[in-house]
Amino acid sequence: MGSKLQSLVLRAPGMYGLNFEGETYQEAPVFAEEAENIAYDSAGRLTNRKGFDVLTNGHANALGYESLGSNPITTVTTAGLTGRITIADTSHGQSTGDFVTISGAADTNGITAAQINTRFTLTKIDANSYYVYTAGTATSASAAGGAGVKVKYEPKVDTLFMYNYSGGQRLLSVSAYGGNDIYEDTASFDNFTSVKGSVTIANTRPQFVNFDDQVIATNEGSALIIKSGSGNFAAISPQHGSVPTGRLVHSAFGRVWAQKSHTGTSQNIINYSAVLDERDWSSSGGEIDVMGNFAAIKDGYDELVAISSFDHYLVAFLRNSIVIYNNPDSPADLGIEQIIQGIGCIARDSIQAIGKDLYFMSATGIRSLRQVIYTGDRADLNEISTLVRREFLVDVAASESALINVRSVYDPEEGQYWLKAPEGNIWVFDMHTLDQNIPIRITKYVDTKWDSFAYFEGETYIGSRGMIGKYNGFVDDSPSASTAYTCTWRSNPADLGTSKLKMLKKVTATVEGASTSDTVNVTYAFAEGGSGEVPFTLSSNNAFNRSSGLAVGTVAEWGVANWNVDEWGGGSALAYNLAAPISQSGRTFKLGVRFVSNGFQIAVEQLSLFMKMGREGR
Repeated sequence: MGSKLQSLVLRAPGMYGLNFEGETYQEAPVFAEEAENIAYDSAGRLTNRKGFDVLTNGHANALGYESLGSNPITTVTTAGLTGRITIADTSHGQSTGDFVTISGAADTNGITAAQINTRFTLTKIDANSYYVYTAGTATSASAAGGAGVKVKYEPKVDTLFMYNYSGGQRLLSVSAYGGNDIYEDTASFDNFTSVKGSVTIANTRPQFVNFDDQVIATNEGSALIIKSGSGNFAAISPQHGSVPTGRLVHSAFGRVWAQKSHTGTSQNIINYSAVLDERDWSSSGGEIDVMGNFAAIKDGYDELVAISSFDHYLVAFLRNSIVIYNNPDSPADLGIEQIIQGIGCIARDSIQAIGKDLYFMSATGIRSLRQVIYTGDRADLNEISTLVRREFLVDVAASESALINVRSVYDPEEGQYWLKAPEGNIWVFDMHTLDQNIPIRITKYVDTKWDSFAYFEGETYIGSRGMIGKYNGFVDDSPSASTAYTCTWRSNPADLGTSKLKMLKKVTATVEGASTSDTVNVTYAFAEGGSGEVPFTLSSNNAFNRSSGLAVGTVAEWGVANWNVDEWGGGSALAYNLAAPISQSGRTFKLGVRFVSNGFQIAVEQLSLFMKMGREGR
């Protein structure tokens, strides 16, 4: 008698997120071995991440955009080089391998405008010129191109910060284009203006804070700088004492708290200003020697990495220790609440306030610092990235020098904490789960080219290739408009708790989507070598598909536009019950899905495998 057909049902596939460190042979493959460009919606379903929705108007006002004057293009007729053009741009600031997009050029000595007005990889000649290769052929050698030639470079947007003041909001961005500079982007997000004024910005990333209707930033090696309203930055002029010159600044309890200096013993001293007075650092201000109680700190010496606060405490994050101070609203009564030894912060810009908690990057991964109110004398430290520790640390903390490139953001609406690795991967820690026994779900956003982030009033703003955008939609507008991206999820190996042979017969999927042209590929692979892929197109015209045709409301929940928030209104979507026969066998297998995000949301609600069980392994 043949064995009975059995089924394995995965509802909300990958509901526990990534898992590299734990047990991988499970009765149900609910952890993921791979989850790239994958997110989870509020129903816990696997879905595509949102995209980079560019806000700079038609890219024309992106950082690095400029006019070159008359006839900046020179052609050559040398054999083998007839497609090469040289661009004259004084102090262009670019390097070999950077990208440039040319526009406005006329037909030039036999090379057509269409062959010139496109995106190229450039090769630097000197500080004032570079060349690119077109697909054309020059018929003569001379300077030409016309008077309307423009270029758009793609500088890194190192830092984003939302300056929120009584006159409105202004998004501040830091870029190395043309020398370190700070740019201001008005509320329309279509016009960059330099606001560094006469200040020389150090070749290190500033840290910004809002303070008393102004914005203050570090300028390593020089005094803190300040900006009011729509004016430019200027160095803070002290009224009492000396203005700090370090790389760390924090605003809390009505005061500015800053690292005294970035070198020597002063790097472990925190200066604090008078209440609502950034000019007074001595008469009503003062300083805290973080190492003053060095005997209680592991190994007797440490290094201040960041200053923060939570739950009415001031927190000094050192590389290998954390010092928590009480009574920061009255520094004369400041005391050490607790010193945590052996755990510290290694990346300044990894720290994010999440409710009454702080997330930060330690030498062993992402941790949560939570004060236990009812005891009042200790802190719980929970490690958030345990399940992916090894791969995460290799990606994010491969070298000490790379840690300055770590960026992070917390979006409470999305319920996500992002941490960007120096080489570009964005690790996403999703806290939507309602079950406290389930670990925080982890996925990765890959190939995004996103540089930096800032959250403000329901939106996560993103800096990418000289442009500003927001986390919205389901395509990327960087490096070019409407760029699709691939979303991949694959389970860990599963044996269903038995070594019996599994013979796959059929796979079904329940998918929700808004575009009938989308395709979801279900993949499967056995450890013994057998593998395959089933394409499910969300259309009743596909022979593999059985569309239910059931309207399930809208991609946005309930179709109700309450509060003018997109989550409550949107286009309609259909649920599809899809099935296809398969024929593979083995004892341990992986199951996955892969699809392209091309403008619409796709949610994978359920995967089912139908199989027969064979004999036990010998």
